[in-house]
This record gives sequence, structure tokens and C-alpha cells, in this order.
Amino acid sequence: MRPAQLKLEQALKLHQDGRLDEAASEYRDILRTHPGHTDALNLLGMITIQRGNAVLAEQLFKRAIAGNDSVPAFHFHLGFSLEAQGKWAEAETSYRRVLELSPHEPEALNNLGNVLTASGRAEEAAACYRQLLQIQPDHAVAYNNLGNVLWHLGEKDDCESAYRKAIALKPGFAEALGNLGNRLREKEDFREALLCYQQAVAASPENPVLYNNLGVTLWALGKEDDAMGFYRKLGWLRPVNRR
Repeated sequence: MRPAQLKLEQALKLHQDGRLDEAASEYRDILRTHPGHTDALNLLGMITIQRGNAVLAEQLFKRAIAGNDSVPAFHFHLGFSLEAQGKWAEAETSYRRVLELSPHEPEALNNLGNVLTASGRAEEAAACYRQLLQIQPDHAVAYNNLGNVLWHLGEKDDCESAYRKAIALKPGFAEALGNLGNRLREKEDFREALLCYQQAVAASPENPVLYNNLGVTLWALGKEDDAMGFYRKLGWLRPVNRR
């Protein structure tokens, strides 16, 4: 086995064990002697973006792609680093390249849908999520994301159905529970909305938006004292009627 490959395997083991500082040091050591080592560039990029430096990660992924343009993972990770920076058009290009190389890659379809959503292209985003769900029908996150774009498209009944499917697939899915609660509150179905928000808060107790929406719903049900308890928890004096 070539020394660089052996060193890469050792670094990858450290990476998988969560010993990121040591793994990053090993990847850099490989790159000192093999500056174009595509796997080391990609893996170091993954640690870099995990630590919140999307700009440096972007550079590392681009160097990996310059060495080998045919690896879907390199383009996916580049897309993720671009998306983290709000570079929607460039991220879209990266995710579409993933799908050229691997047409049925579900996470690339999901992230492409997210980028299209952020770009204000809800109908195209919905098509991405639906394509993903044909490939992987149990993808709860895709159902939740589909529900969000359907909300913005005004397809409220289909939006509600998507949120319910997300929750059926992933009980305790706080984001989908909160979103379904929003839809039910819009319909003035406050009792079921309250149940959704209560489950969402139990699953995600640090989310202030969920506490606020739970308080708004309690207020709508005439339970002002209970609602004020949630506002005091947030340090607020009155509800904010928000989605």
C-alpha cells in the first residue's frame, strides 16, 4: 500500500472517531507532500465546513474537483459550502452536476429543492421534492420541504397533507409538527394546532418560535394565563402572531 493511502486511511479512522483536530492534521500532512490528493482535499473540506468555515471549504472542494471532476460527492460538498454562503446560483450548478453524475441521488435533489426555494422558484423546488419522493418515498424531510413550498404556492390542503406524511414517517419531527400547527392555526383549528405545538416543543425545547406559537394558540383558546407562562419563559410581554 502506498504511504499516502495508508496515511489517508489512518486519518479517515480518526475522522470517523470524531477526532477532528488529529484527522485535519493528517490530511494537511498528506497535502504537503501530495498537494493534489483529491480525497484528502475533500475530507479536509468536510471538517472545515463542519467547523463553520464555508469559504475555505469551498476552496478545498474546488481543488478536489480540479483533480477529479467525476466524483459526485465532491460536487455535493461544494454545493453545500456554496449554499451555506447564500451563493444560490453556484450551489444550484453544483447540485445539478451531482445529478448529472448520479441522477437518483436523493440528497442532491433535496438540497437543489432548498436552493430553488431560497431563489424564489417554488414550483421548480416542488418538482425536485416530488422527484425525490418517487425515488425515496419515506424521506420525511422532503415531505416537510414540499409542504413549505406548497404553502407559498397557496396549495394549502396539499401542504397540510405533506406535513402529515412527514410526521407519520418521523414521529416527533419538530419542524414538521410546528409547520402543521401553523397550518391548523390558520384554519382556526386551534385545538389540534395546540397538540402539534406541544409535541413540537417537547421535541425541540430550545426553539423560541415554537413557544411563541404555542402561546398564541393558547391565547386563541382563551387560556390567557397559560399563554403568559410561555411568554414569560421567552421574556416577552405579549404574543407575536407569527408563522
